[in-house]
Amino acid sequence: MTTQPVADTVAFWDLDVGTERQAAPVSDSVQPLIHTSGTVDIGIFDEQKDIRTPVNEADAKPGGKYYSIVKLFIRFDASETWTTATAWLYKADVLVTAAHCVFSHGQQATCVKSYIGYTAGPAGHRFVKRTAVPVQWMDRQTEQHDMAFLQLDSPFQNVVPISCDTPEISARQHLTVVGYPADVCARGVPGGEMATSKEASFSGAPVIRDSDFTAVGVHIRGGSFNSAAVIGGPYGIKAEAFQAVLEMLEEGGGVNSGFQVEVDHARGWLKYVHVPRS
Repeated sequence: MTTQPVADTVAFWDLDVGTERQAAPVSDSVQPLIHTSGTVDIGIFDEQKDIRTPVNEADAKPGGKYYSIVKLFIRFDASETWTTATAWLYKADVLVTAAHCVFSHGQQATCVKSYIGYTAGPAGHRFVKRTAVPVQWMDRQTEQHDMAFLQLDSPFQNVVPISCDTPEISARQHLTVVGYPADVCARGVPGGEMATSKEASFSGAPVIRDSDFTAVGVHIRGGSFNSAAVIGGPYGIKAEAFQAVLEMLEEGGGVNSGFQVEVDHARGWLKYVHVPRS
């Protein structure tokens, strides 16, 4: 009989927000972030076959149902190239995205800028100061653990975070993916316009259950193999564990927090926290 782990291990690293605020703005040359698994499954469509639908601009503005879905600009370690992806608000100061958007091919993100309301015009933005991901992603890049939680340097104002849960439910639920498709250029950058789809690729976007506008997962790959990492419920990533770690770190991570922080000696920038399961 297989025993269940008694704790969730959260891996995290900090970003140097102070330095990035003084850095040059995002380059005009932004590369799309396309996630593959060695198979032709990356969700690139000919223009005449593209099945994605641009959202109503009002839905992406303050008060709109998609306002809490944000656009990311990401720069990785040892690179001056920016990539782009989608994330969504779990809390006013915490985003959810795909882990491959912030750690891929042995390289970690060192700067992440998040823009809210991007598709509707001038957008407010925040920097990501800390990233937390499942340890399984850092070790083996297993797709069921392809999820990341991003701590913002300050909360977005007047927002309604997207609720999330994946209970055991019957098949044939109607789901929609909403985000910024990185393989489509609009407004001069990849993923410049928010769109919806039933099957296309939006790395990091929420997979939304239409019946109650609840996120049941994070979209990680589209095309011939369409998949998502599940959040909540009996089989998904336990978002509460990551939220607890981010809150502890925001409060200074003192000895009374109940968590012990360990350093990865092979990767000095990476640390771990073990969160007991309730």
